[in-house]
Amino acid sequence: MALIDEVKEVCSRLASVGWRDLLLQQGLDITAINLQQELTRELPAINRQIAGFEDFAFEGKRAIEAGNPSRSLLFHALASPNIVSANLSAYPTLAELEIIENYVYGVQPPSLQDLQVIAQRQPLAIAVFAFEYRPASETVHRQHADICFSRTGVARVGTAQALYNDKLRGFLPAVEGDLKETFRVLPARYSAYIAVQRNGNRDTFGPLRFQDGDDTKLFWVPVHKLFNGTECIRGFDLQVALNAHHVNQKLRRIHLVLQNTGWDEPDISNPPFIFTEGIAEFTTASDFGTGLLVPVVHPNLIEAATYQGKLLTFKVPPDSPTLSSSLAIPADETTGARHAPEYVHVRHKIFPNGQEENLNDQKDVEAVVKAGDYDAQHYLDFTGDGWIEAICPELAVAIPRNVPAYSLVTAPDFFPWLKSKKL
Repeated sequence: MALIDEVKEVCSRLASVGWRDLLLQQGLDITAINLQQELTRELPAINRQIAGFEDFAFEGKRAIEAGNPSRSLLFHALASPNIVSANLSAYPTLAELEIIENYVYGVQPPSLQDLQVIAQRQPLAIAVFAFEYRPASETVHRQHADICFSRTGVARVGTAQALYNDKLRGFLPAVEGDLKETFRVLPARYSAYIAVQRNGNRDTFGPLRFQDGDDTKLFWVPVHKLFNGTECIRGFDLQVALNAHHVNQKLRRIHLVLQNTGWDEPDISNPPFIFTEGIAEFTTASDFGTGLLVPVVHPNLIEAATYQGKLLTFKVPPDSPTLSSSLAIPADETTGARHAPEYVHVRHKIFPNGQEENLNDQKDVEAVVKAGDYDAQHYLDFTGDGWIEAICPELAVAIPRNVPAYSLVTAPDFFPWLKSKKL
């Protein structure tokens, strides 16, 4: 199906739930018979006084500006979390936003030569970015709403399925009625772009927290989004796939640093000392579109580790350094680098007969941990870190360099559970 036909389907659905009336106030009719012409003509009177349109780029003049989502009124209207109204009874899905975004880049598909000119003849690469459309106040330049890109994506583990709130254009961490014990997984969105390396620029792409010297460093800057089909780059029929690789090797690294804790090679090269499954996967849910990395849901945030059918324990070293009654693992004295987690839970003592003692019941648990010389239960979580790579065989010769994104699957964000306190 041609991109414009997909766009027509999106516009048709949204027109009936209030979006036609809202966009008519901007001089845009998303039910026009010749929709492509309607979307690409110059709009004579864009009204930025309408709530949510205040931070639409001043340079924006059309519903779709080829190659520029932030100057595309239709994309801004559908993607901005600030555009909400009692007259809108539904909002776009992530898959529908992706269709509009792809059309922005595909309405006038560039050639490879065009992209090289845009990149000022600098070498190009296929690079993966985590991305999000944000209001002006949350962008680098703070001039208007824009897509913000990151070379590192952050997803968060949880004990309940992801929940997308289309009105907020984002995922919710809480489970209604259970705000203390259940956490939803929070996904991260990725996409592949043709990118070029440029020196940091405080006023344009950043980086966000610009530091002295960043203007002499090279950063990957996206030039053109990649997606499947013949409408992405002129003369190519692309097939773009994203692959994810994550690893959790916390237990392995604990043993490599502490040594002589009861386990050694080859054991510590096996699960659960190190594992790659059950961390995060790309979803195939149709409403989420492509490129959404979702952490795997587990019943608990942490679980007691087992190995070879038995509880997995390790010997707490005597005279151990502590951190809030946990075993502390110091950083490298020379470099300050950490080669293992900063601290390890060791407050569940396991006796040779398998019985467990909760050391939290001790009067001075920190002294017990410091003394060490007992077997502690190992626990694992389902976080991990790794990378997201893009595979596009049709461009492998023309653009041989491939730059993956970093990917972090981390602990839940507890900020939504904090309550403000008046001082």
